Amino acid sequence: MDPAGTLERRVAAVEQVLAARAAQVPLPDSPPRPPASVPIALPERYDGNPEQFKGFLMQCGFYVEEHPEMFRSPDAEVRFTMSLLTGRAREWATALWSDDSPLLRSGREFHQALMEIFDHPAVGRRPAVRLLDCRQGNRTAAEFSFEFRTIAANLRWPDDCLQAIFLRALTPDLQDELAHRGEAPSFDDLVRQAIRLDNTMRDRRRRRPPTEVPRGTALPAIEAAEPMQVDRTPLTPTERRRRLQGGLCLYCGGAGHSIASCASRPAPSTVQLPVGISSFYTNSLSQFTVPIRVERGGHRYEGRALIDSGSAGNFINANLAERMNLTLQRLAHPISVRGVTGDRMPEGTILYRTQPFQLSVGVLHTESLEVYVLPKSKDDVILGLPWLRKHNPRLEWRTEEIVAWSDQCLRDCMSLPCQATGVESPEPENLDVVPAEYLDFKDVFSKEKASGLPPHRECDCAIDLLEGAKMQRGTLYPVSLTEEESLETYIQEGLQQGIIQPSTSPVTAGFFFIKKKDGGLRPVVDYRALNAITVKRRDPLPLIPSSLEQLREAVIFTKLDLRSAYNLVRIRAGDEWKTSFVTSRGQYEYLVMPYGLANSPS
Repeated sequence: MDPAGTLERRVAAVEQVLAARAAQVPLPDSPPRPPASVPIALPERYDGNPEQFKGFLMQCGFYVEEHPEMFRSPDAEVRFTMSLLTGRAREWATALWSDDSPLLRSGREFHQALMEIFDHPAVGRRPAVRLLDCRQGNRTAAEFSFEFRTIAANLRWPDDCLQAIFLRALTPDLQDELAHRGEAPSFDDLVRQAIRLDNTMRDRRRRRPPTEVPRGTALPAIEAAEPMQVDRTPLTPTERRRRLQGGLCLYCGGAGHSIASCASRPAPSTVQLPVGISSFYTNSLSQFTVPIRVERGGHRYEGRALIDSGSAGNFINANLAERMNLTLQRLAHPISVRGVTGDRMPEGTILYRTQPFQLSVGVLHTESLEVYVLPKSKDDVILGLPWLRKHNPRLEWRTEEIVAWSDQCLRDCMSLPCQATGVESPEPENLDVVPAEYLDFKDVFSKEKASGLPPHRECDCAIDLLEGAKMQRGTLYPVSLTEEESLETYIQEGLQQGIIQPSTSPVTAGFFFIKKKDGGLRPVVDYRALNAITVKRRDPLPLIPSSLEQLREAVIFTKLDLRSAYNLVRIRAGDEWKTSFVTSRGQYEYLVMPYGLANSPS
């Protein structure tokens, strides 16, 4: 038998068997190819800026979803997020890590706590105020619409409301153009229409040749009138030449003096004082204006005042002064208005100055102001360099807003619609009613000393917690617009007097207001959760007979109450973080004893 032939027959038989099996049993499908993964960048570091919080949290979420194998343990996501924190955010997280907070054991709870601390102002409250106060100013409609849409994304307002607010925030010229186009069917259509019209208007202004001389540009010089005789007859060329050659006065023709010192020449009718209006503000496409309010004798005016750092005084339009029935005082020396070039401006000569009247700038800033009266002015009120020097506001030039006032304004000019906030501001003390023999003890009644931060004493308010007690975070309560203004003043006064300070405590209590009988507002901090885990002091109370026995020999009694009594007791050093409370303006903690704490010394 041929070995080669036998091998070939066996190979053929095996191939037949394999072919038969392949026909009977279907081959399994090849495994699907894994989908291509989109690379996710590592989130940027976060320093505690509220405006960037949501973007940071979004990037963290994307990264965790893309790499699930890296975050299998419950605290892996927490450690990953903490490694990206810097600045204030890292300080807050470090406090949690030092105290071995239970928040570090769950990524969800840690992110929730992070949101309560840094995602302020609260969604639905502060964005609403920002949207209502937003204005286009000198920005393009495209730039303004980007900011408007970003703020509106945090709100769930209907389309017609967004249209009305957006239209009101545009420049008057753009509003007029849109009025001729009819009502837009939707908010998106209105935005697109506004951007298109704004671009067209700006392009037309760039292409349009100048048709008038700007008021800030020096006008062609006007030739001075010829010197005149006493009878007002102009000099002839021959007579002018004769006087110049003879060294005679060009005005009266006398010898020994010049026209500048001629006694026969009448004195000018106005005194040139250094009061001028900047001529640059009329050249700019946009002006820095602020909302103002004037109320007097049943008359009310609400408008905008021009902020002009180039103006040497404060001014009001004569028509507005007459409409508001302001009391005017005639100036002993009239004042001419000149621009930066030294040329007289068409506003005319100032003859009057107002008596002091109440002017409100913004919501809370109120002052008594005297201004010059301009016979003609495009702006109703102009607040110049003297006003800026006095109040020293911090201006945001890009959005044309006053973002902060000076410490003097917070003390003297800021008004509050409610009657009480629980923090007393020092006021000038009237000692005229105090008898002379008691003046040596005037410091006992000092309101200024009572408003300061007291020293630590043995009777400091201590907050001892139950062992193993779980700390809780308070609720961020919503507040109304009036309460928001009261809250701002409460925080500013507390920080100024040093009785509160910013806090990064991992625990907080809720903050809200209740109305008093007199219509004012009283701040309340919800310390019920803190009191529930506080070790209660069981000091025995003295018996009433024993207390009366101590007063048996007393002959002088008083019903005078302590001023800011609770603020005279300090929180025990190291316990301040337990008094932390959260508001829409941020998180703070008390340095003095607040209302509502258990074990408060009586």
